[in-house]
Amino acid sequence: MNYEPSANLVGLITGVIAATFDISDKDAQTHAYRLAALAEGWGDPRARTIDWNYTVKRHLGSSLKWQSDADRKQFELHREQVASAYENFIQQKRRF
Repeated sequence: MNYEPSANLVGLITGVIAATFDISDKDAQTHAYRLAALAEGWGDPRARTIDWNYTVKRHLGSSLKWQSDADRKQFELHREQVASAYENFIQQKRRF
């Protein structure tokens, strides 16, 4: 049984990938197809509302070449800040 993800969703994700990474259109579409199939295949009706900008960077950021080193560094800094804030939150809850 083959699953075909929504062409609109694949197009949206392809655009995010192409704008973020130094990658051919064909390869961007291949990655987008896989991500869309996973999201929709899980049965999540909110697949279109996922923050694809973040999701693409999180899933592909370590394996593809970024178009902008500054964007990569900003994204990594953001992830570190979120992780640090989450860890601080957990530590505060443990004190009580």
